[in-house]
Amino acid sequence: MDSKEAIIGTIMSEAEEKAAKITQKGNEDADKLISDAKAFAEELNNKLKSEYASDEAETLRRRKTVAALDAKKLVLKAKQEVLSEVFLRAYDKLCALQKSDYLALVDKLLVLSAEDGDEVVLSDDGVITDGDIKTLGVYKERNLTVSPEKGDFKGGVKLIGKICDKDLSFRQVLDEKKDSLSAKIAEELFS
Repeated sequence: MDSKEAIIGTIMSEAEEKAAKITQKGNEDADKLISDAKAFAEELNNKLKSEYASDEAETLRRRKTVAALDAKKLVLKAKQEVLSEVFLRAYDKLCALQKSDYLALVDKLLVLSAEDGDEVVLSDDGVITDGDIKTLGVYKERNLTVSPEKGDFKGGVKLIGKICDKDLSFRQVLDEKKDSLSAKIAEELFS
């Protein structure tokens, strides 16, 4: 039996040795997998931190840009409101001119715009009358007439012509000049 036991002992010894080698190989493989997984996780974590930092910087940059644009919009809106107020006050001052100055301005507008045979429509503010218009040189030069009906506007006059009508009301005159004057007024006010 000694030889049987020796064979069994040898087989057992070889089996234990193989089992130990397999266990050691399994442990080494497991350690390698764990090490690789940790390295991958660390690399992924660093990559995500880097992307987050760049995303954070980009988000901050965008928010600053949007905030700067919003601030510019608010300033522009405030400037436009001031300019509108300037033109509103100019209109009010034109409508409140002394009769002689008012008539002189209407005379200039008629000289620049009236055509032969046009009909003058007076504003409903009553500052000037048809008699005032008839005293103007342009009235006789261009054979103008005065409408018996007043217009539904304040300040200035309107012309009804054979070819076209012309709005010479103070509001319209200011509106036509608004674009060209706005830049100059803004420069005076905001520089």
